[in-house]
Amino acid sequence: MRLEELKDTILQGHALRRLQDIPDNSVHLIITSPPYWGLRDYGHPDQIGMEPELQQYLDHLLQITAELHRVLRKDGALFWNHGDAYGGTGKKGDSRDPKYKNGRNAIDPPNRKYRPKCMTMQNYRLAMQMVDRQGWILRNIIIWHKPNAMPSSVKDRLNNTYEPVFFFTKSRRYYFNLDAIRVPYKDPRELKYRQQLDQQRDYEGKGYPQRIERKLGSGKNPGDVWDINTKPFRGAHFAVFPMELVERIIKAACPPGGIVLDPFMGSGTTALAALKNGCSFIGIELKQEYIQMALERIDPYLKTKTLDNWGGG
Repeated sequence: MRLEELKDTILQGHALRRLQDIPDNSVHLIITSPPYWGLRDYGHPDQIGMEPELQQYLDHLLQITAELHRVLRKDGALFWNHGDAYGGTGKKGDSRDPKYKNGRNAIDPPNRKYRPKCMTMQNYRLAMQMVDRQGWILRNIIIWHKPNAMPSSVKDRLNNTYEPVFFFTKSRRYYFNLDAIRVPYKDPRELKYRQQLDQQRDYEGKGYPQRIERKLGSGKNPGDVWDINTKPFRGAHFAVFPMELVERIIKAACPPGGIVLDPFMGSGTTALAALKNGCSFIGIELKQEYIQMALERIDPYLKTKTLDNWGGG
């Protein structure tokens, strides 16, 4: 399908099949979060995350990341948010939230047979295989720290308060605008000191003080630990990106007017953030009810077309 026809479009169907509708080297930025293995049952026969074996789950995701590598431009980037789950999930896995007819957690999670209380490391296993088998370049592991993380009743370990966001590229040179996400200095003395230090380096032939002063004046590098609260969402989708997280990524890694892809679109936060920041989006989502949620959020910004099962998806 032509790229222009795909802009600001939601493709319904399995991510692997619908990615095949997107041309090579066409999208500027990919932001997504896949279903985590053994955590939630989304109640769809084609869902990812309930595979009986961990490597089978990883193999399914690797098929998708290979397609993402194909559709991403050479100067593009992939930001992949992926948490983890514990082996031996028991009582928690049996709990049901009445808000969700299929249960917030899987009733019989496949990780139950894995070593109890041990993290499966599904996210890091996947990242390593993406690097080793597919040629991705892992530039950062951003720690998304959640200051308002849900409390836990667990008593023999620390509460989980963060998730990793893996920052991949397919080439050594890629678009990245650090100035767009710099953090203002709180202490003016720190700015003055850094300016003097860089001017001294310039005297040694190692810097460009005018350019450095401009960058320092706009703030410091935010680093790889981002404190961003989770946000409540009234819809039935319970794994929602906070807008602040997605917007920060778009400002840094998508050129003006670029195309942002989310192959696990969910309730549409990535699409909404793209539109609010002057970019286009392509979304892929398996469940019709999540597409409807996304449309309700997006329509005030743009009349979005949905390609239901186009091309046999």
